[in-house]
Amino acid sequence: MTTGDNKGKIIRLDLIKKLDWDLRPLEVERDLINLQIRAARQQFKADTGIVLANFDAARRLADIDDQDLQTETMDAIMACFNVLTEGGQVDWIEATADVVSAADLGEAVSEAEVKAGKTTGKGKAAAG
Repeated sequence: MTTGDNKGKIIRLDLIKKLDWDLRPLEVERDLINLQIRAARQQFKADTGIVLANFDAARRLADIDDQDLQTETMDAIMACFNVLTEGGQVDWIEATADVVSAADLGEAVSEAEVKAGKTTGKGKAAAG
């Protein structure tokens, strides 16, 4: 082994240690932020009764800057919903009112889920 090879290995070892040293406080900070995000999301769900996946979908839709693309995406979602619910129609204003009413009542379960046997209507999966 030559002196140059040893020097290269020492430099690499130093770079590995430096990266480890640099990452540790950032990872701690990231973990703390993730805890805050998780707590805020859980509090939101507890306060509103809104399923977080629904909130996330609405947020992604709202984040689309191009109004035409946003409308096109909303239309595509409504078209998919209408097909998947065998002619059901999405009324976003009514759906929002239902979510608010459900939040007042506690855990909401759709009538369709109860009829389909997916749930007992009391927030529990139906025995199958």
